[in-house]
Amino acid sequence: MKVLFVVGACLRVNTSANLCHIAYINGCINAGNEVDVISMSEKGSIIDESIELPKISNWFTFDPPRHNSIPVTTGGNVKNGIKDNYIKRFILKFYGVYGRTASIWVRRAMKFKSNKKYDVVISLATPYVSHYLTYLLIRKGHINHGKWIQIWEDPWTLDLYNAKKNGQSRKEENRLLSYPDKVIYSSPITLEYQQKAFPKYSKKMVWHTLPYYYKNGVTYSNGLKKNVFGYYGDYFSFSRNLKPFYMAAERATILTKIYGNSDLDLTKTGYIDIKPRVGMKELAKAEKQTSVLVFLCNLRGGQIPGKLYQYSATKKPILFILDGTKDEIQILRNYFSQFNRYIFCENNVDSICGAIKRINSGKYGEAKNYSVDEFSPEKTMKKILNEIS
Repeated sequence: MKVLFVVGACLRVNTSANLCHIAYINGCINAGNEVDVISMSEKGSIIDESIELPKISNWFTFDPPRHNSIPVTTGGNVKNGIKDNYIKRFILKFYGVYGRTASIWVRRAMKFKSNKKYDVVISLATPYVSHYLTYLLIRKGHINHGKWIQIWEDPWTLDLYNAKKNGQSRKEENRLLSYPDKVIYSSPITLEYQQKAFPKYSKKMVWHTLPYYYKNGVTYSNGLKKNVFGYYGDYFSFSRNLKPFYMAAERATILTKIYGNSDLDLTKTGYIDIKPRVGMKELAKAEKQTSVLVFLCNLRGGQIPGKLYQYSATKKPILFILDGTKDEIQILRNYFSQFNRYIFCENNVDSICGAIKRINSGKYGEAKNYSVDEFSPEKTMKKILNEIS
C-alpha cells in the first residue's frame, strides 16, 4: 500500500503524542507499506536530539510561524508556564479554534500537492489540526487518495487536557468526524463516550490499542538488592492523582523515581527522587535503573496514557494503578487482565501499599514479566489498515 501520514506537529519534540505518531509510522513501514509524511518542520521547536525519526520514502515539512508557541519543554518553571498559557489563550482566540501556530502552519502546508495515488491517508491527532489540514488538501484536490483514516489518540471536547471546552470546539470536532471513512480511538471507554456524544458517526468509530515506541529487553541493572519503583510522566492534578502513590512510597520506604511536570509540589526525600520532565536519553538511563514501572490511570474519561504500552514492551513488573469511575475501572481491569501482565491496585494508599508488598515479596499472582507483542507497531498498524480493506 501507498500510505500518507499527516501530522500537525514537529515529531522531534519530546511528547507522548509524538512518540505514538512515530510508532504508527514505523509500524506502517514495518508492515511493508510505502510511506510518505507531511509534518511541521523543526523550526522554532525545542527538539530532543535522541528521538529517532522513521526512514520513509518522502518527508514533506512546512514551517510554523517565526515565534512558534508550542508550550512543550523538558523542565522549567511550571507556574510560569501556566501564567504564560493564560496569555497565549488570550492571543489565540483571534486565530480561531486551532490557534495561531496551527492556522499559519496550515496555510503553508496547503502548498503540498501530489500526483501520487495514495491507497490510504492517515491523519494523527493530537494536534487536531492534522485532521483539518487533511480535509483541506482533499477538498482542494491536492491529494489523490482511496480511504481516509482519522486516528484520535485523545478526543477533543472530552479530553481532560482541554481547558477550553466550548461549543466552538465541539462543533469543529463534529465537522471533522463527518469526513473520513474510519475514526479510530485508543480506548474502549473513549469509543463509548464518543459514540454517545456524536451518534451520527458512531458506525465508523472503532478503537485499537496504541503501539509502543521502542522495545527494551533490559530487565534491571542497578546493582541494588532493593526494588526501585519509577513513575515517568506528567501528573497534573486535573488529569491524574499521584499523591496516593507518593504517600504509599513514603510509608513503604521504597526507592522511588518520579520524573514529570506537574502543578503539585511533591517533596524530594532520601528515598524518593523528584524531577521535572527529562529528555529521552536521561529517561532511558532512569528506566534502566528501575526495577518496577508504575502506571497511573487518568482521573476519569477512560483515556489510556501511552506509557502503559511502552512499559508493556519491557520485561519488568508493572504496577497498574486503577482510577476513574467504577465502570471505567472495571472495563480497564477486564481488558488488561487478559494479558496476565500487570499487578493491579486501586488508587488509594492502602491498596498501593498492598501491591508494593506483593511485588517486593515476588508474589505477582498470574502476572508475568514479558513483552506484549500485541502492542507492537507492526501488529497495531496491520489491524488498523484491515479496518478499510
